[in-house]
Amino acid sequence: MYKINVQSIMDDFGEQFYRELGLRPAKIKNVNEIVIAWINSLNLEDYNTFTDFLKYVSENTIITKNQLISLTKVNYFSKFGGNKKLVKIVDEFFSVKTTEALKILESDLIDESYSERDQSDYEYELLEHYNLKFAIAKNYVLVTNVEERGIDYDDYFMREWSPRITMFCLSYASASDKQIQKMKMPISVYKKYPLCVGDIIYCNSCRQHPKKHYDKEHNKFIVDPVKKEWWLNSYQPVSGDDFREIASKGFLH
Repeated sequence: MYKINVQSIMDDFGEQFYRELGLRPAKIKNVNEIVIAWINSLNLEDYNTFTDFLKYVSENTIITKNQLISLTKVNYFSKFGGNKKLVKIVDEFFSVKTTEALKILESDLIDESYSERDQSDYEYELLEHYNLKFAIAKNYVLVTNVEERGIDYDDYFMREWSPRITMFCLSYASASDKQIQKMKMPISVYKKYPLCVGDIIYCNSCRQHPKKHYDKEHNKFIVDPVKKEWWLNSYQPVSGDDFREIASKGFLH
């Protein structure tokens, strides 16, 4: 079975996983992390136009044209429109045009973003990984936590508990989709094919079953007549290289 550790994921292509989960800031090639932190601290809603934002940034911090273009290409400023349009405005901003002229240009330009292929190339160049917001199947997930003991675990009974797996969905999720999912896993499957934090897997079979809770007094499980929970019954491990290739192509399984 293929195994990769968390550090390997973070180094190779997984910075986006941790940025999405709020665990660490992004690293962008040739952009100082202090600049990134300062940009992240700003409320973009305070600026009516991208031109207003650029004017404020240029007057209040030392930032280069290339740094702004890099941030724009990886969609830091998507609130103001498509990144292909915004890069043109950054170019003109540094050509000493007046604020009024830039605002007219910003209003007149077609709002467009880079193609998926160009976007993935920019992201790999600047982030050294793909952003992974591609039309891949929702079955591809990153394992972020494994709980091997139930909440009601008691050493006295020496019971083997079905572990609970926390997974981060790697597909492009809509507002109605959950990107964080928890599933139980049959202990027999887990013992044969154990999962670890940092594994990338393709979920082959997931089913909902009635939720059970453990009755310590009678030393048995009781089925909840109303609640249900998801179970991961089988999966396929995916190597880091294979997943990178899948993500870069927007592959649908």
